[in-house]
Amino acid sequence: IFFALALFSKIIAVTLFGVIVLHLLVIKRRKITKSTIIPLIPYGLLSAIFMIIAIGGKARIVAAVSTYGKLLVAGKSTTFYIQKFILPTDLSIIYPLQGDISLSSLDIFIPVIFSALLIVIFFYSWRKYPWVTFGIGWYIIILSPTYLNIGKAGLVFFAVDRYAYLPSVGILFIVVCILSALSNYLNIEHKANRIQKIWISVPFLFVITSFAFISQAQTRIWDTPEGIYLKTLSIYPQSIGARTGLSSIYRHQNKLEEAFEVLREGLKYGEHSLLDLHAGYIYAKTGQINDAVDRFKEAAQKDPLSPEPLFSLGSLYEKTGNPEKSIQYYKDAIALDDSYVIARARLANIYIDNNNLKEARIQLDAALQWNANSYEANLAMVKLLELEGKSEEVDHYRKKVEMFN
Repeated sequence: IFFALALFSKIIAVTLFGVIVLHLLVIKRRKITKSTIIPLIPYGLLSAIFMIIAIGGKARIVAAVSTYGKLLVAGKSTTFYIQKFILPTDLSIIYPLQGDISLSSLDIFIPVIFSALLIVIFFYSWRKYPWVTFGIGWYIIILSPTYLNIGKAGLVFFAVDRYAYLPSVGILFIVVCILSALSNYLNIEHKANRIQKIWISVPFLFVITSFAFISQAQTRIWDTPEGIYLKTLSIYPQSIGARTGLSSIYRHQNKLEEAFEVLREGLKYGEHSLLDLHAGYIYAKTGQINDAVDRFKEAAQKDPLSPEPLFSLGSLYEKTGNPEKSIQYYKDAIALDDSYVIARARLANIYIDNNNLKEARIQLDAALQWNANSYEANLAMVKLLELEGKSEEVDHYRKKVEMFN
């Protein structure tokens, strides 16, 4: 029951099934028998169901990179988190992976070899050093679901700091076992006294204290809205995600020249649809409508599977007094992403203004099915129900709008 509740809370709980099996085989030394398998069946079934649901919800992300590419990125991620566990420097909000994903790149080849070595150690230690096998297994099993989540908004990244928190318990488990073995060795072989034990602990206290000060310094990059992206660009200047994030902040601060310059600098590292998309946002804000349209159309050509440029074109035409022209762009965006709630809500509003209540109802029902808490969809539903004369239902949606506003 608690496992099911954990799955409803966060899909990462699915890894508990793998950890339980590993613990039974490696630590408990259980053999695969009927009595071992039967208690695991509920865990296995729940894990399978929730993994299918999770993968379905990330279908576009999963399909963005080939299976071979995902394996290579997984190898890089596995090594990277261990590296940062040992030496946590150059931490970033984004770890971008741009260019070809292949073994011809040393940035991919070396981590993949190290990851393969880690798997060899996993099997080699199975009988003689089960604690090593369990620690490595814990690390890989809990990290494994994140191997699928390597893309967002047309970008590929190989790591996210928070993904390593739970997996790192496996690495800590190995470290503790090593220190425990070292302590036993000193007690048995050298009979270390209390003073010697204190001196042995000094280096570890120094490391912990140093990391505390480093952690405090790391948090300072959050002092300003743009600080985290500036830090990321100092480490990964090619990061499209950091550039568009920083450009958005500058745009909302009305620092339009700085916003455009951040995007222009990104062209040194290659063209990308998101650079055009965000340039379009800047042009739209300054009233340069034709330039904004050109950028949005260019973004759509570079990434024909992304609904964002199409939605942006629809929104631009709607705001400039041409709602009829925006209808097709909203429809095209929805065709690419059926769950595009705000596009459905905007389309419904146009239908309501044109007294096409039937089509508006179709769009709003679909929008609220995807996201019952959408402010724009609920607001549009209030308008629709008032026109339909369904006053008994209006209050329900009006209360939701007031709650979200």
